[in-house]
Amino acid sequence: MLSKNNSKTLWIILLVLLVVFAVLKLTDHSESNMKTDLVAIDTAQIDKIVIQPPKAAPAITLKKENNGWKVTSEKETHPADKRKIKSILADLLRLKPTSVVATDESLWKKYEVTDSLGTRVQLMKGDRVKADVVLGKFNFIAAKNRQPNPYQRQPQGEMITYVRPYDDDEVYSVDGMIKMNFSADPDNYRDKTFVNLQQNEIKKIDFEYPGSSAFSLIKDDKGWKINHEPADSATVVRYLRSLSHANGSKFIHDFDKNSHSQAGKISIERNNAGPVELTAYTVDSASYVVHSSLNKDAWFDGKSGRLFERFFVDKSHFFKKKEKEK
Repeated sequence: MLSKNNSKTLWIILLVLLVVFAVLKLTDHSESNMKTDLVAIDTAQIDKIVIQPPKAAPAITLKKENNGWKVTSEKETHPADKRKIKSILADLLRLKPTSVVATDESLWKKYEVTDSLGTRVQLMKGDRVKADVVLGKFNFIAAKNRQPNPYQRQPQGEMITYVRPYDDDEVYSVDGMIKMNFSADPDNYRDKTFVNLQQNEIKKIDFEYPGSSAFSLIKDDKGWKINHEPADSATVVRYLRSLSHANGSKFIHDFDKNSHSQAGKISIERNNAGPVELTAYTVDSASYVVHSSLNKDAWFDGKSGRLFERFFVDKSHFFKKKEKEK
């Protein structure tokens, strides 16, 4: 039998082991204890996203209103791009750590996850914050063991982003360039729709330009015609296809249409919906600003994406050019 002293010694050893085990568990930041998801939420509940870019840039707020989203920064509020919002939420749900790269504040600056260097993103339901992360710098890790033969399939490198949950000390690496989707420019979140129509619903297009160069492209039982003269079917199909979807790429702020002359107007009549108007205004001899009734808040640079050139065409555009006689 064990003596009382031996029994007491064993109990002390056991107690010490239990304390050591508890301390190790509390301080263990190994990848076996790493979080599996940095953002675990039901995105359907999110009705507000607040993005705070680095270097004290103005905050950007995306807010759900009725069936749409609005983007607000400083004093400007505009319709937001629903697809952009969906992409942002999907990216945040994909924040699955691959490793722990830091466990205390001393390394935050290195990975650019401080308040001044990182991009803070808050997902909210009403006034309640449901997720809060800081997106840091991204890094490219070159592939190892590259093949000496350049014609052989080479291993791919890896793009990673460093992320810190706002209330945590730990910094994690995640796959991908997540931060690229979180611009400091509010225009990147705006609805860029210029035109988005169903081709088979279009029945008439009126073109109006300064002077007397107005004409109508009309559909009848035999096809599309201008002044009862058949238009080139292939050209009409290409034009209608362009009307099915086109985005602007550069917004013009504080544009006053009353200070500029109208360079052209296109009125589109549809079978099962109201008319759509596309309007162009002259800025100078080579520049135009274009506008669509489908996106009333937006004024686009007509040169970017060739919006003016593609849509504001003259009558000759719809007829085949006659071959020059030899």
